Amino acid sequence: MRAQSGPPMTAASCSRQHRALVVFAVCGAWLCRARPASAEAEMSCISCPDGLFLNQTSVTCASCPANSRVPDPANASSVLECARETGYANGSAACAPCALGRYKPALGNATCAACPVNTNTTALARVGLAECLCAPGFFLNASACAPCAAGSFKGHVGNEACAACPVDTYCPEQSVVLVPCVGNSSRLAEGGVTQFDCLCRPGFLTNDRLERTCTPCPVGTFNAAFNQTACTACPAGTVNTQQAADDAAACITCGANAAAPLGSSDTTACACNLGFAGEPGGVCVACAAGKFRSNASQYICVDCPADTYNAELSVVSIESCLACPANTSTTNRTGSGSQLDCVC
Repeated sequence: MRAQSGPPMTAASCSRQHRALVVFAVCGAWLCRARPASAEAEMSCISCPDGLFLNQTSVTCASCPANSRVPDPANASSVLECARETGYANGSAACAPCALGRYKPALGNATCAACPVNTNTTALARVGLAECLCAPGFFLNASACAPCAAGSFKGHVGNEACAACPVDTYCPEQSVVLVPCVGNSSRLAEGGVTQFDCLCRPGFLTNDRLERTCTPCPVGTFNAAFNQTACTACPAGTVNTQQAADDAAACITCGANAAAPLGSSDTTACACNLGFAGEPGGVCVACAAGKFRSNASQYICVDCPADTYNAELSVVSIESCLACPANTSTTNRTGSGSQLDCVC
């Protein structure tokens, strides 16, 4: 709105040094104008256009700083009459946007209002209460923001519902981020609430105290199920050299004619059966005729004594070495494998 001022002014009211020019003088919020041909003529004041203010230094109409303007009516006499736009706060001549979590709905130099508890904004310079949305970890329940229930989470600002925590995670109440299951454990369904909803995987045993702990099954054992408190020993005659075995197939059977104790964890536990010779963990060879093996701590076959014989293989006892018939001998030779070795 442009408007004329009150009573006319005389040139004497304006600066004399401008009489020979088109004269502008400060008249409150007005510009004073006179023609040079009539220095004593009456002078009139005109208002700055709407939205501008009178710069008292340059005596010109100027625009308000960014993000502010002169409210109606016009005739602003200084920059102090520039009001901050909605979403911008009172401060210096450079208007600052309302910070996150604050808003300002009206033109003016008031401070920004804080959003209600458990809400936030998604950007600066928000202008209304409706832009205060539920904070991370909260969702809109009727007219208020409520915390996400245990087993769900929400990691951003917004009013939508919380999402169920996916498998292999858990979420306490009001969760903003997913909590992964501890090492070697899994959550098999959505909606885990605590770390104890994560189950120790096969190959591991649970040893819980104050927190979920999953320990690998030691060598010589296995565990094929979730959340077991003990591992199963490999059967006799098998060996498992790997930790965290999750199947009985990890228990490898010893070679032919060898055996190992229950829960064996090294291939050297596979020892040749009596009647067979060979290093532990190696190939087992049957004792030949005339020989036997009865000592488990010795890995070789030994000869039958002189004047005895044994025609069988894989003999496990000296009792299998038979005495030569009467009036015959092996002539002091040991390891005879046939009665024919007994001579007169």
